[in-house]
Amino acid sequence: MASAHRRNNYLERIKINGEWLIEEQEIREGIAPFQSLLSEDMGWKADIGGLQLDQISQQEAETWRGPLQRMKSMWL
Repeated sequence: MASAHRRNNYLERIKINGEWLIEEQEIREGIAPFQSLLSEDMGWKADIGGLQLDQISQQEAETWRGPLQRMKSMWL
């Protein structure tokens, strides 16, 4: 029973880029390049500096407040 638990994370074979990899070293070498694709790049941030955003007036905000509150209460 103990050996069954040990093999829980075991890959017998995997197909990468159309090629079946069977040996453990082949699998490790085949998977390693994809790790960098899946890891998050913390250096990149979206730049919204060039966006032109309009604002609504206080009066328009008051006009929309009632209908939006009713819609919110319907969904909760």
